[in-house]
Amino acid sequence: MIVPEHVYRTSDGTLVKAGHPGAAFLAFAKGDEVGDLEASKNGLEELLTEPPAPKAAPKPADKSAARTADK
Repeated sequence: MIVPEHVYRTSDGTLVKAGHPGAAFLAFAKGDEVGDLEASKNGLEELLTEPPAPKAAPKPADKSAARTADK
């Protein structure tokens, strides 16, 4: 398995993705090759296959409407 993004360890040893506020130590750099046994033992596969966070809701239609001229 090739790690697609930096993965860090927190101070208690949990693996987290880059940008997590608890990230303390680099565990796997982007592009590192990790064996399947090591990836499953560390929980790396589960971390990297989590669905991405939902994107922000689109703006309501009235916010994107053109403004009219003042009287």
